[in-house]
Amino acid sequence: MKGRSVENMNSSTLLPTNDSKNIILIVSWREKLLKSYMQTNFEPISDYIFLINQRSYLGKLEGALWKISIFDFDGVFERPGTKKLYELFFEELKKENEGVKRRFEEILEIDESIRKPEDVIRAEREFNRIFRECDLREEEYEKACMRAAYKLRLTKGVFESLKKLEEMMYTHFIISGSPTLALREIGRMIGIPSSNIFGTDYIFTPSGHFMEMRLLLGERKRELRDTIFEDVESRSGCYVVFNDDADLDLPLLKMGINPVILLDEEEKIEGDVIVTCPEAREDMRRLIPLVKRFEYGWVCVNLRTLEKEMRIIGIGKKLKEALERKSVVDFIKYSKMLMEETCELLRKRRIEKMLSELIIGRVSMDEVYQELSSMIPELKPSFRF
Repeated sequence: MKGRSVENMNSSTLLPTNDSKNIILIVSWREKLLKSYMQTNFEPISDYIFLINQRSYLGKLEGALWKISIFDFDGVFERPGTKKLYELFFEELKKENEGVKRRFEEILEIDESIRKPEDVIRAEREFNRIFRECDLREEEYEKACMRAAYKLRLTKGVFESLKKLEEMMYTHFIISGSPTLALREIGRMIGIPSSNIFGTDYIFTPSGHFMEMRLLLGERKRELRDTIFEDVESRSGCYVVFNDDADLDLPLLKMGINPVILLDEEEKIEGDVIVTCPEAREDMRRLIPLVKRFEYGWVCVNLRTLEKEMRIIGIGKKLKEALERKSVVDFIKYSKMLMEETCELLRKRRIEKMLSELIIGRVSMDEVYQELSSMIPELKPSFRF
């Protein structure tokens, strides 16, 4: 694999003017194009590895900076139909503390009432009051965390998915509302370091009595994200977020041109690079093709102008028309034009060989078009831009 650097191509060089209307327009088409690639079923193919802002795409380059994957935990990691980590924690806590056991239904009602970011402070205040009145002890909390962690049933493909993302040079973070101690125990099992895991902290006195808990939900997730990663909406870094609750975590999910993959069934955010993948709840490995297609799109939005993208779409339409007319001459003409526009992002030699075989009748136009469509998403019927 060859490496190609577009490190010096930043957002300012890609914008035609400094006029704010133009900036809004350009950012809009880039987000839309990225989303289109992620939602189109194709296999990203390239003869090159690309270095953009010191990070590698469509392959691994030694010495490149790591990209970031940010995971929510509950609704992402556990097997569908099984209990979430925080639910297991509360159940184990009532086994350890009689006061929690008596007030368990009240605790569940408070938890259920957390629907929006503005609900977090109220719920936290109520939780703190109950746990103080129950005289929750640190030892009880620790036992509940450990038992919950070991009872959690991970969804299929967790280990393979994390490993594959690491091979693509992503380092993993968890930002979740579940108890930090329980999350870090699971992190130890699945290979995510404790320093990269953030959850709801429970604070105790030196003698082990409960003082307070601080829910890591809503606006606090965004605040933590910005503290760790600074300006995530700039195009200098690369962040992929996996989440299941767009309502409660809305502040965290405002990621600009960085993609967010929701694992629930409905898309709830407009204007950002948001796609849904509910099937990943059954098998986390289904996230990997989405990330690969995002990387292909990320290279495209850094290499291309809007005008170039529209040329590619236009040539693709003419190629399809030539196929329908069964015009070999025009088909070869537009295939070569398409390769010139997208040469960095497909296996050019493979197509050139097929075009030579087309001339002598060894392959059909349909076979060549199918091969091109597998490499160039703009040719797919499902591509919408």
